[in-house]
Amino acid sequence: MVFARMRLKVPGFCCIWARNMKRVRAVLILFLIVIAAVAATVPAVQDEANWVWAVSRDHAADYSDYMRKWPKGIHIAEARIKQDQREWMENKKSAISQAYEEAAHPDAATDAEYDHEKAMRMDSFFWKRATNLNTVDAYQDYLRQFPNGQFAHQAQAQMGSLSHPASQ
Repeated sequence: MVFARMRLKVPGFCCIWARNMKRVRAVLILFLIVIAAVAATVPAVQDEANWVWAVSRDHAADYSDYMRKWPKGIHIAEARIKQDQREWMENKKSAISQAYEEAAHPDAATDAEYDHEKAMRMDSFFWKRATNLNTVDAYQDYLRQFPNGQFAHQAQAQMGSLSHPASQ
């Protein structure tokens, strides 16, 4: 019984396949027409694909590559403008980066000048602190930190005057 049914269905399947053969041919012809149309426009598609790539990366070198590959491309004017903008921006970033690098690693002479200025400022700060407190302990602290400071002689004189007040 099962085999009898299968035999009946096989001729039906062949008929369906034969009827659909016209549709298959039509789809195949349409597919070939589409492939031919795409093949005819490949340069335009490649141009657009290269432009999308350059825009997505957004570097001057990518715009330069686009202009080199497609000198008569659809986006050539826009590519020139964007390349100029990116080159300017990349040069600006490079200059800023170089300035940071130079500031981070100054030469030995600049380091010595900076260290000297810093020591002078610290000396002045602690001297002002000692004179504002005007105590023997404050002047001793100053002399401990700056035994050869620019105000060392004055600190010793102030300590002497505070230790031995002048008699009236």
